[in-house]
Amino acid sequence: MEARRGRGNPRWNPAPPRPGRARDLEALIAGRWLNYLGVLALLFAVSFFLKFAFENNWVGPGARVAIGLLFGAGLLAYSRRLLEREHRYFSESIAGLGVAVLDLSVYAGHAYYHLFGRPLAFAGMSCVTAVTVALAGACYHLSMWQGLAAGR
Repeated sequence: MEARRGRGNPRWNPAPPRPGRARDLEALIAGRWLNYLGVLALLFAVSFFLKFAFENNWVGPGARVAIGLLFGAGLLAYSRRLLEREHRYFSESIAGLGVAVLDLSVYAGHAYYHLFGRPLAFAGMSCVTAVTVALAGACYHLSMWQGLAAGR
């Protein structure tokens, strides 16, 4: 006698449905691409506002570099908090943005505003790179390792 297939039969366990390619593409677009686009838009918005404030001399050169360093460190701390809440994609993007802000702040302090010399700028860039490597190793941020390999 052949066993009937259905919910009443304990020997019949249907396989769970596999996600299709359309679902994977949707997750890729919504999860990654829009996230990167949002971070890029935020970077441009902050950049243009700070440019406007700096051109009108609302903030002096030393404070400009300090704002950048504080903002970059704050972004790194926020990315760590996001990672603890299991928002991995967004955490990686915010961490990358924080590293970029820190790098630009140290560069601007040396090359643009002449606030400190080349040895201190080198030490600052080395510290930013060391923090990036430490974060990439501790949190397994693949995008940070890729950024370092690309010749940051």
